[in-house]
Amino acid sequence: MDMRRVLEVARGEKPADLLLKNGKVVFLPTGEIIEKDIAICEGVIAGLGDYEAYEVIDLNGAYVTPGFIESHVHIESSLVTPLEFLKAVALYGTTTVVADPHEIANVMGLEGIKFMLEDSKNAIIDLFLEVPSCVPATSLETAGAELDEGAVQAALKYPRIVGLGEVMDFPGVVLGDDDLLTKIEKTKAMGMEVAGHAPMIGDKWLNAYLASGVQSDHEVATVEEGLEKLRYGMYVLLRYGSAAKDIFNLYSLVNEKTSEFLLLCADDRHPEDLLNEGHLNMHLSFLVKKGIDPVIALRLATINPARYFGFKDRGIIAPGKLADLNVFEDLEKFTPKMVFKRGRLIVKDGEIADGLKRNLYDSFPNTVHVDVSSLNLDIPARSNKVKAIKLLPHQIITECEIVEPRVEGGLLQADPQRDILKVAVIERHGKNGGMAAGFLTGYGLKKGAIAQTISHDSHNIVAVGVADEAILKVVERLREIKGGIVLWDEEEFYELPLPIGGLMSTLPLEEVKDRLKIILKRAENLGVKPEIDAVLSLGFIALPVIPNLRLSDRGLIDSSKIEFTSLWV
Repeated sequence: MDMRRVLEVARGEKPADLLLKNGKVVFLPTGEIIEKDIAICEGVIAGLGDYEAYEVIDLNGAYVTPGFIESHVHIESSLVTPLEFLKAVALYGTTTVVADPHEIANVMGLEGIKFMLEDSKNAIIDLFLEVPSCVPATSLETAGAELDEGAVQAALKYPRIVGLGEVMDFPGVVLGDDDLLTKIEKTKAMGMEVAGHAPMIGDKWLNAYLASGVQSDHEVATVEEGLEKLRYGMYVLLRYGSAAKDIFNLYSLVNEKTSEFLLLCADDRHPEDLLNEGHLNMHLSFLVKKGIDPVIALRLATINPARYFGFKDRGIIAPGKLADLNVFEDLEKFTPKMVFKRGRLIVKDGEIADGLKRNLYDSFPNTVHVDVSSLNLDIPARSNKVKAIKLLPHQIITECEIVEPRVEGGLLQADPQRDILKVAVIERHGKNGGMAAGFLTGYGLKKGAIAQTISHDSHNIVAVGVADEAILKVVERLREIKGGIVLWDEEEFYELPLPIGGLMSTLPLEEVKDRLKIILKRAENLGVKPEIDAVLSLGFIALPVIPNLRLSDRGLIDSSKIEFTSLWV
């Protein structure tokens, strides 16, 4: 940037590159909305007022706000690459994203983090990353990688790293786990933020968690919990994602007194929701509908995250700040007419303003290492009663249901007519070839099988079917396409390849959405219950830290005790 030229423009001695004329500028530090012209030079705001420029855009009284900042998201949940995700959220006024690449790091470690940085290097908007703090999340499943304190310290020095990702093992922090405390201390020593993850923690445990240096939490579920955390200066993120929508319960936290410590986040955003509903514009529209002052709401998506992450160059409209700007007809729906990134028009009337390059992924390494011929899904009939994982409508928690599967040849079999299905979790990182099988109820599949490489947090293969042969067939197809989602209806395959870590597609978001929709519709036709998301529900089968019964590649897990339990009763 030629700062001398910027100053010449600011002094009114030379024309600006671009002048945004007749806009109602939202000044967040004072809460005022004043009609001002904005002079842009070298990608930054040179001044506000009467200026000349080489190019003039008349805003005709539209509102101008800073570009939005996403404070916490897992891009991998959108099933597309960072480049594709950033293009999608730019359409809704997001100009900066802070992401935790926790999913790809569980598969590929530091190489996964490097991929996210490299893929987004020339993206339409800015991507910053937090270094995942808990890889693997637990010892109850086999991850593809481990980020110990040495790996975390190395990653903290990568470009565009802003802090330590959500510290999920809050008991470990509170009880003084050496590895976790070292990661936190190294991050603090570099002047970076430490993100939290501590649902329902309070009282002395909250004191200890905050004393360690953790600064924020996006897992707040109630107003009472939020107030306790805000009281101690903990940043609370209001989440509006595809799965969790805590903002519906927490909007009453937002007022003039508390707003400085509130941020907005999506956490997880699925393809169809991202395309059909949007991004942070949804949060803002919801808050305003609930009676929140639009200026206060805007602070949660702009100046607050800028201060939290130490972004001194963005978050408000002022001389010297990046010309990351949104133009709106109103401050209710927050549908951008125009989006500017560093003074360049990138979105106009809901369309990307100019062509974007697509990255090539031909040489991405295979992460699905499984020998299907060696898999044995047999479950001996040691008892006629077993513990089955029971899925619940519209929830990711499960229950333990005692069932009596069909017995054939001394082995326990699936019985789809009674909604008793075989489920298997298969290690796919090439570590040990581990596998465990059990039973699933509440899913509803009556024919065929489905398998996927999306399986939080270690992302092994999870497969469900009406018979062992059907399960093995979809697992083999999953291996052939190097990861993704595969459904077999006993006649043909319906699939969405996710060759990047078994988590992300190389296809455009629109095509990913369409393919996923076909799979979900076919699954419903095969009996999967409408209130059960055929893909999302399977993605949490192996997650040991969520109640109540789970299955990892190492065995059946009683999540209430965080320990293995016997399948047989």
